[in-house]
Amino acid sequence: MASVRSLPLIPWSHIKILSERDSTNIASHVLPTIADLMILGYIGEANQLVSFLYENSLKFEVREWMYLAWASSNNFPEVLGESHSEDRKNWFEDDEIKERRLNGFGKQTGWPQRLRSAYPNFVKADLEYATEAVEDGMLRNDGAAVEVALRLGEKEAAEKVVKEQVVKKFRMLDEKKESKNRSEMEKLRRSRHQILESRRIWGILDTKVVGKKLGVDESAVAEYVTQGVELIKERLNKGPARPYADMTIPDLLKLMDESYIAARKANPEAGSHMNIIGHSLPKTFLKDPATDEEITALETKLGENEENWSKDEPFKLPEDYKSFLRASNGFYVDVPDDTCGEFYGTSAVEWDDGFIADLEPELLPNDHNTNSEDMDPIQIPEPRAFSVSAGGDEGNIWMVHPECLKAALELFEEAYENASEDHQRLYERVANDLYGGLEEMRNMKWLVMKAYHWNPEPQPYREFRGYLEEAVRYAVDQRADDEVEKEESDKRGTKRKHDDQNEGYDETGEEEDEGDAAKDEDSSEDDEKEGEGEYSVD
Repeated sequence: MASVRSLPLIPWSHIKILSERDSTNIASHVLPTIADLMILGYIGEANQLVSFLYENSLKFEVREWMYLAWASSNNFPEVLGESHSEDRKNWFEDDEIKERRLNGFGKQTGWPQRLRSAYPNFVKADLEYATEAVEDGMLRNDGAAVEVALRLGEKEAAEKVVKEQVVKKFRMLDEKKESKNRSEMEKLRRSRHQILESRRIWGILDTKVVGKKLGVDESAVAEYVTQGVELIKERLNKGPARPYADMTIPDLLKLMDESYIAARKANPEAGSHMNIIGHSLPKTFLKDPATDEEITALETKLGENEENWSKDEPFKLPEDYKSFLRASNGFYVDVPDDTCGEFYGTSAVEWDDGFIADLEPELLPNDHNTNSEDMDPIQIPEPRAFSVSAGGDEGNIWMVHPECLKAALELFEEAYENASEDHQRLYERVANDLYGGLEEMRNMKWLVMKAYHWNPEPQPYREFRGYLEEAVRYAVDQRADDEVEKEESDKRGTKRKHDDQNEGYDETGEEEDEGDAAKDEDSSEDDEKEGEGEYSVD
């Protein structure tokens, strides 16, 4: 039996499932794999993933190519109900997405030339036909070429495109599937899914012509699907992975510091991290530890301004936040009162002036319950909070007063008790997503809220440490992306230097080769991506 590693599929470890904070997004990460399995001809195995997602309330909008694959193979997932309903036949008649595709496609003036370059056997009349067929939603190289051939009754020509071009792209994926370059993987994914633009392709694909050409082992496919199901189960049962849960707060700060320094070295012009220090790069973004006197002074200042709560006990900061201050009195703050730091020093921490109340923060944001919009999102009543960070951007990171959190938890208990069984399960899932579980949420003392001016919907985190772990994860990912990009850039620079040294005249007279065409194709698709509702691989 062949191993799962032999499959020309992206490994599950490279797909963002365990680290996904919002379980409603899991389906979008699995959709590319469902597409790959269907293109390889394994529609039944792909349906196992579809059914598992739906059975676990991880629903998604069914794509046209999925319906066409099911109709061609007469292999519909039972979880979706009656396969030949009139409603389903009409799903794709009113297609606003197609209209956006066509608007973007109109900008691709070089498309006929690229099609001719990639498939020279198509004559001028075929190209004219293909251009006219755009009105039917036929886009891009592979899918367009196959659709033209099948409409002309040239099934052999269509099969040749599939066996040569689609198989080649899966082999390219197989060679690169361990790559850490997420941008490269996304381009490969978009490239191999071009074939799905043909509505007639499934009469070819459901014969497993691609899978057979690649020597795919059916038992390995079955094991691959099982692994995917088990991975999703693990994420749903345990909540998002916490790779830094065992690290101390000083060690978390050290890792974040090392990551940002390395990221800036790899990409000095980066605007997404630590760019406001100008052109200088310090040896560290960490600051001297806060003294006990500075921490006490901050507690006194916040306690004096605390309103409408009992003063029987003096105001105390949470221990995890004080551990942070004792390790570094702020993170990336050039001056004590700088308001654009990743984390402020003690002198810059202040009670919010009421802005957080205007945002109406929620303990369980409703965007995590997209399948039950009638559920109570559990707002935090009269939120009072102090700001500890701008999050490295023009935003706010607030720590919500324990009394506000207590009031929100009381509202949750009432809503949970009166909810239906299905809604209770959804409440539990959101609590698992955001806080690691229902009991963990109930035992919280402090709540952290994050919001940015460009996305003012506040996102909650469990305690200060919960947000710090997220900040570290972002820094580590940023370093990885920038270092991979620098490595690729260095390779391109070396290649350009080599090409310049060996530059000569192009005797072919062609305006661009197939490689250039592919680059243009990727570039044009980037313009289309938002309008198509594309899904992410990473």
